[in-house]
Amino acid sequence: MPLSGLSVARVLASRGRGATWVFGVRTWPFSAHCWLQVGDVLLDDDLDRVALYTPIMAVGA
Repeated sequence: MPLSGLSVARVLASRGRGATWVFGVRTWPFSAHCWLQVGDVLLDDDLDRVALYTPIMAVGA
């Protein structure tokens, strides 16, 4: 069973590693999505899905 982004973030934090929550939007049709990454590496999502969104905010590491 895949881990949720929150679970992944907690595991990383318990090991002293930081991750960044990235929030993105697209305008038509409007949609918002967030994902977890370390540097340029996606941790809990697929590049094809994330590529549909424009990042507007990043929180964390």
